[in-house]
Amino acid sequence: MRVRKAVLADARVIAKINVDTWRSAYRGLIPNEILDKMSYDDREKLVKQFLEADEKKIFTYVAEDTSGLIVGYVMGGPERFNNPSYDGEIYAVYIQNEYQRKGIGRLLIREVAKRLQNENISSVIVWVLSSSPFKSFYKSIAGQELETKVEDLGGFQGEITAYGWQDIRRLTELKLPGQPPHIA
Repeated sequence: MRVRKAVLADARVIAKINVDTWRSAYRGLIPNEILDKMSYDDREKLVKQFLEADEKKIFTYVAEDTSGLIVGYVMGGPERFNNPSYDGEIYAVYIQNEYQRKGIGRLLIREVAKRLQNENISSVIVWVLSSSPFKSFYKSIAGQELETKVEDLGGFQGEITAYGWQDIRRLTELKLPGQPPHIA
């Protein structure tokens, strides 16, 4: 598996991963009409906006398998809601279904955390749909559950939960499956 900075040409694949994983992960949690209404074209336009905004310190990385196929992505940058305790945020982490639970999420989180740290960001937060089956991932990498709130999530009011890391180094030093533990 290889992680690299995303480029504009990756937008369509990132959009497809986003739509497909929303539809599979959130079916039954988000109204079906919202999931069914999502389109690759609309999501691609949004992804392009994020990729073009890199000058504004929004970072996108993709994970590629050994054949060069993009199988997941992560987006991060400055914290968006003026939280006084966290200066960075992970905006999105999505991985194709068949590649989940193989350490790719950890690999992507570690890479974006390193980039945030290089931008002098020392703490990070992520917001997750409270009913998401994947919120346990953030707990597994030592995310502290912070708060919940209700937000408009593309046409419906959904509860989201924040997980945070006061020290971003916890994420930059994430161990990957099969990697020996660090001995100090």
